[in-house]
This record gives sequence, C-alpha cells and structure tokens, in this order.
Amino acid sequence: MDALLRPVLLASLVVLTAACSSGKSSADPGSGSGGSDAALEASADTGSAGSGDSAADAAPDTSVDAALDAGTDADASSPDASSPDASDASPADADAQVDYDAQAVDASSCGAVVQQHPIEGALHVTPCSPVSYGTNPPSSGNHYPIWADYKTYTEAVPRGFWVHNLEHGAVVITYNCPGGCAGEVAQAQSVIDSYADLACFTSAGVPRRIVMTPDPLLDVRWAASSWGWTLRASCLEPAVFLEFIQDHYNHAPENECHGDWDFQPDGGPLALPCSDAGADGG
Repeated sequence: MDALLRPVLLASLVVLTAACSSGKSSADPGSGSGGSDAALEASADTGSAGSGDSAADAAPDTSVDAALDAGTDADASSPDASSPDASDASPADADAQVDYDAQAVDASSCGAVVQQHPIEGALHVTPCSPVSYGTNPPSSGNHYPIWADYKTYTEAVPRGFWVHNLEHGAVVITYNCPGGCAGEVAQAQSVIDSYADLACFTSAGVPRRIVMTPDPLLDVRWAASSWGWTLRASCLEPAVFLEFIQDHYNHAPENECHGDWDFQPDGGPLALPCSDAGADGG
C-alpha cells in the first residue's frame, strides 16, 4: 500500500507547493525576478526625474536671460537720471551753490577779504571805449582786444586792458595811494619777484603773468584780481598777497603766456594803443 500511496502524496505536495508560491508572488511583487526589480527601479527613477523637472519649472529662473530681465526691472524701478528726482544738478544749479560771500582772511591785520564773483562776460570792445565792471577791482567782464605786457607800471593802466590779462590766467595787483606808498610798492614787488612760472618762462620768456599798476578807481588801498576772484585790503600784507597768487594764478578760460603791449616802454610816459587792434587780438 505504501508503494501505491507514495505517488499520490508526491503529486499533492507539488500542487500545494505551487499554490503557495503563486500566492506569495501576487502578495509580494518585490519577491519577483531580478528583471522585475530592475523595471521597478527604472520606473521609480523615471518618476523621480519627472518630479525634478516639475520642481525646476516652478523654481526661479537663474539663467542669463532671467538676470537681464531682473536688471531691466531694477532699472525700471530706479530713479531716471533725466527725471526731476535725479540727484545730478544742472550747471545752473551748481552755479547757484557757489558761495559768493566775502571771506575774511584769518589773522589779517589789514582787514583782507577774498571773494569769488560771477563771471560778467568776456567780449572784446573797441580799445579805449567806455567799460564798466560790477566788482572793484574788476574780476571779469568785457575788455579791449589788447592786453598789457607783464611788468610793473608806475602810471595807471586803464582797466579795459588788464582785465584781458585776467582772462589769460594772470593776477593783477592794484593800489590807490594818493599820498604815495613807495615802501608798500617795494614790498609788493618783492612778492611778485618771489613767484615763478617756469612753463611760461620756458615757452615765452615771461617769468610770471603778473601786472602791478596804480588804479585811481580803487576804493581800498590795495587789491588783487584774478579771473572771477578779488582780494581787497587796507594795507599790503606780503604773505596774504602771495597766497592769493598761489591760489588763483592761471585759473582762467585762456592759458596765454606772452604779453601784448608795453604801456610804459623804457619807463616813460603812458602810451595808450587806442587805435591799435593789438598784436593778435587774442
């Protein structure tokens, strides 16, 4: 009987084993073959990649185009330089901010005052024709086409000539001493002689662009002028006048070294070129 039952028992065992294996496979996909596992992993990877693309689409764009777009947006929100709110001031506004108030010179015993002035003009007018100026001494304005040689004059050179010197970067020292002031004139000459312009001396043989002349129209005893600036004082202080020269020399629209007309050749009487157009009309 054992021999008869053995085949039956073996067949039943095979059936039960197959049934158990089928149930386990359907309940646990992970227990499948290696190919199935690889397919699942590939599917998971594909899903992850798809999810990543979606996240990238939602994230801010950091490409060059996006940076340019951001720059455009920033520019649009920034103040326009041409708008009224722009911080850059116009030349007229800048000029309005210039301090034209007189500035007392520290520790001056002569009440020296330095002052900047608006430029009054720079046109050429007929030599020896009437001219007037808004500052005393003059600091700019219309003038004659002839200018003075750079030297010290003992007679008054008319203002319309030496204002032209100012336009060329010169400093003009003037004085009004009805009773005479030879000692102060000598001191002023020492100040002039102590200043050197090597560039002008090399190019034109002019040691310095400084003129000194008496001026009966001056309402103080001593003064100095440069283009747009004046110094006024009740007496001569060499250090104060030298500082003015150093600060304001060659600060003018035209940089001309050579002189034009000697009003006192050989120290003689004043010679006015009232009908002469000047050496070059500069």
